[in-house]
Amino acid sequence: MSSVTIAEPRNAVSRTRLGWLHGCLAALIWGGYLAVSRQGIVAGLQAADLAFLRYATATLQIVGRIILTTGLVIAVRAGTGSYR
Repeated sequence: MSSVTIAEPRNAVSRTRLGWLHGCLAALIWGGYLAVSRQGIVAGLQAADLAFLRYATATLQIVGRIILTTGLVIAVRAGTGSYR
């Protein structure tokens, strides 16, 4: 019988590093949010203000990632949006 070898993908190491990078980035963002929200409460922000900041920041990051990965281009022509 012949033996079959399954080759690992070339970028397996880079995927692992990318995973670690994203994990560390998530921990940094989470810790930063806790520090910023505490400072915001001390400065007088309300819970609704903090919620807006949290979700607005997340939305901008997700939309940016979608645009970078899919190549989505939105063109505005004469005041009306048209998609390419």
